[in-house]
Amino acid sequence: MINDAFLVTLFQILVETPTMTATEVLQRAQEKGALLAPTIGRQQTEMLGPLIEREFDVLDSQGLMPPVPDILIEAGGEYEIEYVSPLSRAMRAEEGVAILRTLEMVQPIAAVDPGVMDNFNTDEITRILADTNGAPQRILRSENEISEM
Repeated sequence: MINDAFLVTLFQILVETPTMTATEVLQRAQEKGALLAPTIGRQQTEMLGPLIEREFDVLDSQGLMPPVPDILIEAGGEYEIEYVSPLSRAMRAEEGVAILRTLEMVQPIAAVDPGVMDNFNTDEITRILADTNGAPQRILRSENEISEM
C-alpha cells in the first residue's frame, strides 16, 4: 500500500538489471513514463512551474538575477521551464523509442532504395536521442563546429 502511494513500482525502471539493450531500456522507460505522466505532469504544471516562476520573480526583485540574455529579450521575455531529471527523461522516452522504431522499419526499404534515408536529418536525430537519454550537451559538437568540418 505504501509502495503504491509513492509509485515505487513505477520507479523501479531506474534500477533494473544492466543486461538490457538500449532499446529495451527505452521501451520500459516509455511504459513507465506513460504511467507517470498524468501524476508528475500535473505536479509540474500546478506546483513546480509556479514555484520556479515565483523564485525567479523574488530573485529579480532583489536584484540577484543576472542581466537578461539577448535571446530572451528577442523572445519577449517568454521562457519555458524544461525539467531534466531522470524521471522527466523517462516521461519523454517515447520520442526516442518512436525514432528508433521508425529507423528500424525504414531499414528494409533503405536496402532497396538508399535515397529514402534522405528524408531523415540524422544530426537532429542524434541530438534528440542524446537529450532523451540524458547525455551531457558538452559531448555534442555545436552546429558551428559541424559546419566548419
